Amino acid sequence: MKSITLTALIFGTVGAFAQIRTPQPSSAATVMQTVGVTDITVKYSRPSMKGREIFGKLIPYGQFWRTGANQATAIEFSTDVMLEGQNVPAGKYFLYSIPNADAWTVIINKSAATAPEQYKQADDVVRVSVKPTQAPMTETFMISFSDITDSTAALDLTWANVKVSPKLSVSTTKMVETAIDK
Repeated sequence: MKSITLTALIFGTVGAFAQIRTPQPSSAATVMQTVGVTDITVKYSRPSMKGREIFGKLIPYGQFWRTGANQATAIEFSTDVMLEGQNVPAGKYFLYSIPNADAWTVIINKSAATAPEQYKQADDVVRVSVKPTQAPMTETFMISFSDITDSTAALDLTWANVKVSPKLSVSTTKMVETAIDK
């Protein structure tokens, strides 16, 4: 009887430890912005510099980056949007990039990939080229929105002293007029 009780106690203890939540090296974050009548939600992980050189070293130039850490960065649009003039239908996607010193390729893709070998260019919805700008030093990677109007916003990717801001636009007036007509 003692061995059954001891076995139950051991398995119960192991089960309890398996459910303990521990911190990730890169904390999770969610940012949501409404542009006109369009909701844009980004879920990502925020790596920190920790004394490392980021672009060109930790994140090599010319190579696929999941644009965050831990897992693929998810981005969701409640209506159709334009990213740098290219159409992105409403839906949930994943945000990737290929950083370079003079221009970044920003990618919206249909599939979650956490490593370059999992990424499939055939699943790209759009690929745009965006010039990076100098930014104040930012220790922890951040995705945010700026220059927000009722039909436009910039999606800011900021880390170290680099900021990349692809432009988003939505057809707010057309959507509202269509809704009124109905």
